[in-house]
Amino acid sequence: MGVVERKPGNIIGIFRGPGGVAERIGSGWFGTRLYDMMLGSKGPDHLRGAPEDHWPGDPELGRAIVNGHFPVGGASLPVDEKCWRSDWACPLAREKFESFTWLRDLRADGTEAALAVSRDLIDGWISAHPRWDAFSWRADILGARLAAWIANFPFFCPELRSELRDRVLVSAARQENHLSRVAAAAARDWKRFAALKGLIYCGVCMPGHEDQLDRGLAMLEAELREQILPDGGHCERSPAIHLRVLRHLVDIRDILILGQVEQPKSLQGAIDRMAPMLRAFRHGDGGLALFNDSCEEKTEVIDLALRQSGVTAKAARSAPHTGFQRLRAGKTTVVVDVGAPPPVGADRRAHAGILSFEMSSGHERVVVNCGARVDSDPNWRKALRATAAHSTIVLNDTNAMAFGDNGGVAQRPVDVGCQRAEEDGATLVKADHDGYKSLFGCRVSRAICLSGDGVILRGEDTVKGSAGRSVAIRFHLHPNVRVSLIQDNSAVLVKTARHQGWRFIARGGIVSIEESVYLGSAGVPRKCRQILLSTETSGSETVVNWAFQKTA
Repeated sequence: MGVVERKPGNIIGIFRGPGGVAERIGSGWFGTRLYDMMLGSKGPDHLRGAPEDHWPGDPELGRAIVNGHFPVGGASLPVDEKCWRSDWACPLAREKFESFTWLRDLRADGTEAALAVSRDLIDGWISAHPRWDAFSWRADILGARLAAWIANFPFFCPELRSELRDRVLVSAARQENHLSRVAAAAARDWKRFAALKGLIYCGVCMPGHEDQLDRGLAMLEAELREQILPDGGHCERSPAIHLRVLRHLVDIRDILILGQVEQPKSLQGAIDRMAPMLRAFRHGDGGLALFNDSCEEKTEVIDLALRQSGVTAKAARSAPHTGFQRLRAGKTTVVVDVGAPPPVGADRRAHAGILSFEMSSGHERVVVNCGARVDSDPNWRKALRATAAHSTIVLNDTNAMAFGDNGGVAQRPVDVGCQRAEEDGATLVKADHDGYKSLFGCRVSRAICLSGDGVILRGEDTVKGSAGRSVAIRFHLHPNVRVSLIQDNSAVLVKTARHQGWRFIARGGIVSIEESVYLGSAGVPRKCRQILLSTETSGSETVVNWAFQKTA
């Protein structure tokens, strides 16, 4: 690939950006015949090149698609010539399918049948969506699709000339012409990076679209300032989203290098900060902690993202801007959520898990949060976002924050504090929040201390405020953990699958064991148990002490 020559913008720029024509007129304009004509009817006769797709495909998923099924969230959706014109019961599944990121899975399958299916599905999409559509042409889906088409172009269009090749390039040009008008008005969350990635891919790889490159890079710099926090965390405070954004940024950086385009300094700076933060979210098994709509994710993908970043810095211990603390000693890892909810507009995936923590011992998870469901089932989503689905303190069986009809946080803690201290290898984290103040007049605090050898994790949970409030302190346990009450039901013996033993003791609350559920692995429900400490506020201050002590 040669050097990309970047051209100045043109009059079409009046359609772009907040307050532009695209934002003011919206779908009423995009659906008109005149707008369709403005998108053009020609495409480039070739691509300038295609970037290497770093991320591994899943050949099993590829074979499932070849066999007419698209697995998502424990379900399997039919894939046939009618799928692009069907109503999808699950919008998230449709979003994933229309992004075409699964092309790498067909590529990984590597069979002639996989090639034929990829070509049929692409051709079918072009036939079904020749014009603007509110869902299929949404900025983030459109950007992801363009990037996937370009990255996998040598796979499904290896010929120098073919009817499909011409159709793909014309469709891609039309989609990019629309994306250039709406990318700046897309939702200001992680999905905007997907939109900008598609815009930048087109600017580098599609002759005649170079003028979009400067615009895309300018918007990218603005989003890096807005969404990537000084400590390297992403503003949505989700380990899974953090991984996605880092992957997008690595891909954008690499295609700029491929096109010999000078990259913004802020891009590499963001990658340099995000990689240590991603390491901070990892447990001993290599997967991610389960905060704010996250699943464990595949360890090989996390490893690859870190390798591709080129950043070797160790895991961040304290992330005061993002609101997480990592405690590590011996073979024990603890990650604690000590932050306020994400800002408005970036809070649709937020969970009410403030002051929750997770603990792993060696390669095994012990204390967990319940996780996330990858489909859009409202009942599962409501349950998993609840404070009770996290290893934290719950008052009066009520969430520490409320969610609105749009999915964002409607009522949030105003004052969240955190302190960290280290001495003789031990680490102490103290955090508190006022999420229950308006409801019950109470403030909740938690102190967690990990010993220098990692064999004792002590906690002290305090509720300050009015009496008569029920207090439930939950410790959800990984499905591979077995538990039993000991010492006249005053303590709990915890055993991992590899026979590591921990003894749980408490003072100030009644100890019991209850059923729970874990959706950390691909969002598939698994039964598990939870330790529950129950008490009631009795005055101005109620204190419950607890500890996990390693026994073997």
